[in-house]
Amino acid sequence: MLNSRQMGKSSLRVRTMRRLQADQIICVVIDVTAIGTQQVTPDRWYAGLVSTIVNSLKLELDFRTWWREHDYLSAVSRLDLFIESVLLVQLCQPIVIFIDEIDSTLSLDFKDDFFAMIRSCYNKRDHVAAYQRLTFALLGVATASDLVQDKNRTPFNIGRTIDLTGFQLHEAQPLAEGLTENVSHSEAVLKEILAWTGGQPFLTQKLCSLVQKSPPELSDNISEWIENFVHQNVIQNWETQDQPEHLKTIRDRILRNEKRAAQLLGLYQQILQQGQVAANGSPEQVELRLSGLVVKQQETLSVYNRIYATVFDQKWVDQALSELRPYAKKLTAWVASKQQDASHLLQGQAFYQAQIWAADKSLSVQDYQFLSASQEQEQRKAKRQIRMGSAILALSFIGTLATLMVADEALRVEKEASRASKVSRIQTLNATAERLLGTNQQLETKQLEALVESVKARRELQELQALQGTIGVPGDLKTKTASILQQVVSAIQESNRLEGHDGSVTSVSFSSDKQPDRQLIASASEDGTIQLWHRDGREFKTLKGHNGSVTSVSFSPDRQTIASASEDKTIKLWNRSSNKVKTLHGHTGAVTSVNFSPDGQMIVSASKDKTIKLWSRSGNEIKTFKGHESPVTSVSFSPDGQTIASASEDKTIKLWNRSGNQLRTLKGHEDKIYQVSFSPDGRTIASTSWDYTVKLWNRSGKLKSTLKGHSDRVMGVSFSPNGQTIATASSDKTIKLWNRQGTLLKTLKGHEDRVTSLQFSPDSQMIASASFDQTVRVWKIGDSLPLILQGHTGEVYGVNFSRDGQILATASQDNTARLWSRAGSAIATLKGHNNRVWSVSFSPDDRILATASWDKTIKLWSREGILLATLQGHQGWVMKVSFSPDGQTLASTGSDRSVILWNLGDRTIKKQWNSNHQENVVDISFSPDGRTIATVSDDKTAKLWDRDGKLLRSLTGHKDEVNGISFSQNGKMIATASDDKTVKLWKTSDGSLLRSLEGHNERVMTARFSPDGSLIATASFDKTIKLWKTSDGSLLQTFSGHTDWVWDASFSPDGKMLASAGRDKMIRLWRLASAKQLSDGCEWLHDYLKTNSHLEESDRHICDR
Repeated sequence: MLNSRQMGKSSLRVRTMRRLQADQIICVVIDVTAIGTQQVTPDRWYAGLVSTIVNSLKLELDFRTWWREHDYLSAVSRLDLFIESVLLVQLCQPIVIFIDEIDSTLSLDFKDDFFAMIRSCYNKRDHVAAYQRLTFALLGVATASDLVQDKNRTPFNIGRTIDLTGFQLHEAQPLAEGLTENVSHSEAVLKEILAWTGGQPFLTQKLCSLVQKSPPELSDNISEWIENFVHQNVIQNWETQDQPEHLKTIRDRILRNEKRAAQLLGLYQQILQQGQVAANGSPEQVELRLSGLVVKQQETLSVYNRIYATVFDQKWVDQALSELRPYAKKLTAWVASKQQDASHLLQGQAFYQAQIWAADKSLSVQDYQFLSASQEQEQRKAKRQIRMGSAILALSFIGTLATLMVADEALRVEKEASRASKVSRIQTLNATAERLLGTNQQLETKQLEALVESVKARRELQELQALQGTIGVPGDLKTKTASILQQVVSAIQESNRLEGHDGSVTSVSFSSDKQPDRQLIASASEDGTIQLWHRDGREFKTLKGHNGSVTSVSFSPDRQTIASASEDKTIKLWNRSSNKVKTLHGHTGAVTSVNFSPDGQMIVSASKDKTIKLWSRSGNEIKTFKGHESPVTSVSFSPDGQTIASASEDKTIKLWNRSGNQLRTLKGHEDKIYQVSFSPDGRTIASTSWDYTVKLWNRSGKLKSTLKGHSDRVMGVSFSPNGQTIATASSDKTIKLWNRQGTLLKTLKGHEDRVTSLQFSPDSQMIASASFDQTVRVWKIGDSLPLILQGHTGEVYGVNFSRDGQILATASQDNTARLWSRAGSAIATLKGHNNRVWSVSFSPDDRILATASWDKTIKLWSREGILLATLQGHQGWVMKVSFSPDGQTLASTGSDRSVILWNLGDRTIKKQWNSNHQENVVDISFSPDGRTIATVSDDKTAKLWDRDGKLLRSLTGHKDEVNGISFSQNGKMIATASDDKTVKLWKTSDGSLLRSLEGHNERVMTARFSPDGSLIATASFDKTIKLWKTSDGSLLQTFSGHTDWVWDASFSPDGKMLASAGRDKMIRLWRLASAKQLSDGCEWLHDYLKTNSHLEESDRHICDR
């Protein structure tokens, strides 16, 4: 399947595989990007491809041995031989090999051989019958001229508005009835309340509730009493009284985007001053209406109600604008002079700074008039300088030189002002992105905005360099811009934002279309509509028909029908291709959930009427299930379609067969249950609850585990289609990702209100989430989730990769070391120490693993985990070991403060000396040339020795215990980590301090250089790992996920992965981001820039250059 990007190729592949496998056809998927295409040799690339096939299909083959035995053949010939002599021999069924991201191969200089080999396989079908069972399915980008960007895709943006009006008096009668018990003249009271709220539902109900608790006396003037009551209970000190938040939400909606806030405030100011303005449907008017502050009535916009007009009055607008504008006072004075007094206009640097501030914002007309007048004044001033030079020229030929100097000086000043303006603008963009990035580089809010600002800064910097040359650009500006962009690219997870609903979004669902350009996302909202979106964010269709909030939406397995449930007590079935809709009536309460059976022939629904109903696809009611004692909140079919699970506010989950017989009841939650879902294999049931937890149950109803971590009600849960990941949505505004064992992998932050629903894309690479903030957000997961290794029963102190990068060794408090494959599977447990194992290290040839223990010994093990020898000589805990680069010597140290060099040939002590450190010696390391040994100690120092034990120098400067030390790969630099929360970089040759890395807020245990020396990884008791740039010490990335102290971190030999070990008994493997930065950022933003309806037009083209 070769066509353009973002067309759903992976989705097609997943669906095709399922159908093929159902027909007993063997399928295997090869993701070319996982094999790698950058600086990879043909041997490694083809080995990765064949290894994937062997492992996926569980072929009986010792792959390593086989591959080496045939190394007399070229790599492509070995692949050809493998297919003919292994694959087609061991498997007799038809085989389909899906090769995904095939466009990645086009960067390989040996790609022609690969495609020729595939072609030869097809040619062999004519004369070798076995090849008729083999099919390759290539998935990738079709356009050869531009494989990474789909420039032919046209943005498709549709704006629409839905007019929602507040309560009218006759519509609010139930509220009047509720007031009757404590309030006399309830009808009159309600009328006055509506006069203040304009019928705004939340405010109306809030005021009714407050009035019921403190009713007026019979003798009171109702109108006057309500006015005073509103002022006392709502308006006065409104920020304090605004509970639950309502007015703050309106304020934040207007002010959240600094670039647009000034324009929205300017528009609102017009409405305040004029009473109303003509409605024209502009983006600004739509945004202001979406804030709730104004309402459209008879083609005009006016303030929604008296409460809003009183709270958000002219004084509030002035204050908000003054906090936004750096020139607020001058603008006010200029306007007061009726725009006549030029002395209030901006001049010189003040004008240039204002230009920079205003450049990326949408401002009011008044702002632009003021800035334009200031600019005209500045231009007149520059022209006067030039004319002055010309006048001098007319006076005297002798004055020519002076004239040219004056004119040249004016041009120079103008050019310098332009340069300063650009520099200032870049600094502003960087500051904005850095503020959004947060102190811990986690991008907790406005992720896409941060990336847009950072990409703009990088583009501006490129333009400045083109004009000024690299010499004319401050070095720290280049470093800062690159650093922030890399941090944002590394941290970002949100890839698109779908904005179009006028109410809270309650449910979201992916379709599983085969055709990439037909894959859709459906979102349901309290605004009574269902929105259909293309996967890239283009709006496809709006489904209208419900008379109440839409609570749930679901695609049929054949993708042709959308089912929606609503508070109007109905279910609607919508035909995707036509406008046909069928309405199912039967529930007597709001319908809360709707789902299709796996075969698409039945529909199940849940309702507040405490029942579950089963319907035929044609809309006929089949069966009603009764048993819950409270509203049923969620319902779901098992993957085999034989079992139905229901969740209820009665705190139980019930399992039913299709005939309506209750199979069992699951109890364990302490509050209402909100959603229930089956895993793809049907073996696990997940439930979410208002008790802040997620519970995993087996099919027989036994509780397997409880996932804790959310700080508010858990509203939604979704299993990834590959079954490896569980995603949960919560009222705490976050999404959490867990592995199937219940270990938290990652937390996604960005929504500005409770997250109500979420679902994985069919390829498990993306998540769509719905929220009360009226948005659907799309998150790219991809390979960003850390791989977690679990097995140790105590803290994990040390972690190290083998030199070939294929094995990971860990040391633990549980007295063992463990060996793991890079993919995360356990290889061996090394048992023999009788106290905690503190560190592990591989020999340069990977044949020996050394472990250091508090039992005062060092043990040597084979790569397979067989004990080879025990080295005894230390009188205290052994803390660290280090192999010499030639592999002939092992250095060790520990609490006895001695350094021992061991001869690995006969495993005897070659040299031993007292380090003269005043406390425990906790780390030791050989320099890359093997001539120098470095030690660090709790005595706050590091020492450098030659191999004879002669002290070369001491490194002093840390203010607390030093925990770790390492050499850069060229040996010219040393990094030390300390309890003083810093890492220090030293010059090896003379011991001088180069710089300190500050950013951790707890003790730093480890500092390791990357294989190419460009990066430093640090592990800390603040539960994070940080990545720093060696050249300037700038912080690039922070990895959060460990739930307790992080003891150690180590790079893989290829520099693509980072392993960390923690007190939480876990090892985490993190994939490191590439250094492309700008291209990565633009690729990430592609859909957002093309489709988001709220984006500034100028920002859409930041990646076009």
